[in-house]
Amino acid sequence: MRTMTLGKTGSKVQELGMGAMYLPRVSAEASDWIILKALELGKRLLPALEKCDECGTCVEKCPYDIPTPQRVQELLEMLRS
Repeated sequence: MRTMTLGKTGSKVQELGMGAMYLPRVSAEASDWIILKALELGKRLLPALEKCDECGTCVEKCPYDIPTPQRVQELLEMLRS
């Protein structure tokens, strides 16, 4: 499994993907339900996410060096599809 460095901490963490795998320790049906529920709840965030003007303030405050504006745009694209 691939790893990545977590922000400024230097900690190594595993990258996880949900694209083609089921959640461990639950049935395929439960896994499907969890993923669909997460997407449904995520769509409720659309109005707030659409307000992001990519100013970068969140990036400056984030201790994990997460490119939040980029992630917000990726999430918007996913939720709109």
